[in-house]
Amino acid sequence: MNKVIVCIGFLISFTAATLFSQNIDQRFYQAYLENDLDAWSNAITELSRSYEQSQDANLLLLMAKGAYGAIGSCFAQQDMDKAAEWAEQAEEYTLLFLEAQKDNAEGKALLAGIYGMKIGLKPIRGMSLGPKSSRLLTEAIAKDDNCALAYYHLGTSAYNTPETWGGSVAKAATYLQDAKERYEAGAIEHNWEYLNSLAWLGMSHHKLGQYTQAQQLFELALQHEPNFGWVKFQLLPRTQEAMK
Repeated sequence: MNKVIVCIGFLISFTAATLFSQNIDQRFYQAYLENDLDAWSNAITELSRSYEQSQDANLLLLMAKGAYGAIGSCFAQQDMDKAAEWAEQAEEYTLLFLEAQKDNAEGKALLAGIYGMKIGLKPIRGMSLGPKSSRLLTEAIAKDDNCALAYYHLGTSAYNTPETWGGSVAKAATYLQDAKERYEAGAIEHNWEYLNSLAWLGMSHHKLGQYTQAQQLFELALQHEPNFGWVKFQLLPRTQEAMK
């Protein structure tokens, strides 16, 4: 009887945790689509409360991803001061997570991406943070070659780095295609990271003058999410204009 009670208790706890995670994923997804800083912040605050009670390191990773997403929304709103604040918060969460799970590939990939954002905010940091970011991505892929986030950040790094410093849009397209395929091997419904990878892959093809490929990727993104405003109102129309 006691074993039955324990099993039932475990199933209830597992179901509650799954529903909680799905709820957070949905809120992150909407925050990403709408560049809603309050939505990012509120979801992270809820995660923080849960972490204080459970000390579950996986919640730290979710908090870090949320803070990282908020940086992007700050860039979209051209609020660099807020972006810097969120970058510090994202780094703090990720370092705490990596203290608990030192060899976690996704944690390392995320930290690499945060360093990339910090370089974007202050390019002089590239001298110190650039090598750290590269090392983290190498370690992440060595640990887990299926880590989509690592390939995504390799791609955005190659896209944003000047050619004189080793950047390459062609390499960016290759890495982002790798990220796309790895995301598609998992759950992509209401996955803001997947949508983000499609947008950047499309931008890479656009920059290479490969407008048909870019259009196909932007249309794919809109098939998954018709309200993806960044693609619908900016990226796809720009590519369609270039094709005329």
